[in-house]
Amino acid sequence: MSTITTAARAALLSAAAVASFTNAASAVVVFGADSGARMDAPQLGFVGSWNGSSAVAVGDRWIITAAHVGGRAKGTFDLAGERYRGVERVVNVGADLALIRLDRDLPGWHTITSDVSRRDEVLLAGAGRVAGDLVRAETYAWSRERELTWGENVIDKISRGRIEMTFDAGRRGALEFEAGFALNDSGGGVFVVSEQGELLLAGVARGVSELNVTRRGSKSYATLLADHLGWINSILGEQQNFFALWLDSQDQAGEFVDAIAQAPAPGAGFAILGFCGIFASRRRR
Repeated sequence: MSTITTAARAALLSAAAVASFTNAASAVVVFGADSGARMDAPQLGFVGSWNGSSAVAVGDRWIITAAHVGGRAKGTFDLAGERYRGVERVVNVGADLALIRLDRDLPGWHTITSDVSRRDEVLLAGAGRVAGDLVRAETYAWSRERELTWGENVIDKISRGRIEMTFDAGRRGALEFEAGFALNDSGGGVFVVSEQGELLLAGVARGVSELNVTRRGSKSYATLLADHLGWINSILGEQQNFFALWLDSQDQAGEFVDAIAQAPAPGAGFAILGFCGIFASRRRR
């Protein structure tokens, strides 16, 4: 079973529903947002905006989203202040999933995992609406503001190809950044966190149980990607493991700095700063 660390508990929320069992979702609503409490975004989180809703990077030039959010093949994907142009869109209508190939490389992406179980703590992420007014106890109206937001929840059920979670704000055992989906969060991610701290994509946000508010007891739904790995892999082809490459870059940076420290030379300090700056910029893009 995948585990989650306190430092890595973060997730972007996105969802909207097309199936008969859900209503259209709006944005990630985070318990405590009215007091200004927000979960920090993870350093290696690659969730952005596609066609007004959300999407997650899953390859060097690929993103995945919910098919019902639509969008043209040549639409745009916004991630961390950068805009990428789509060149191909492949849809799996039955699964409510779409893969979009982009015109250039992304700064990073997430590996898709099938290692997800009931009672796993997960991170939610999406670029949709955020929590508005607290209209009554543990009941948040959806605001008109959209923002990339991270929160956390616990999986209640995995059944018939979907992940189900409950907004337990105010209940015993609720998480510090308890969260649920809202408008334009469709296409966002449900992540489990490995023991090494990698955010592994387990589901794509799809819908919610009720509209306009997220209250204690509200349900959020996501498509379980484990059921569609064959289709996904047939489209993406072989992808490198971004997290492994990133870890290797950190090791190389550490070895470089250690070597310089052992044999300082004129201007070495500037060389170290420049080298570390390159890796920092790669992580921030």
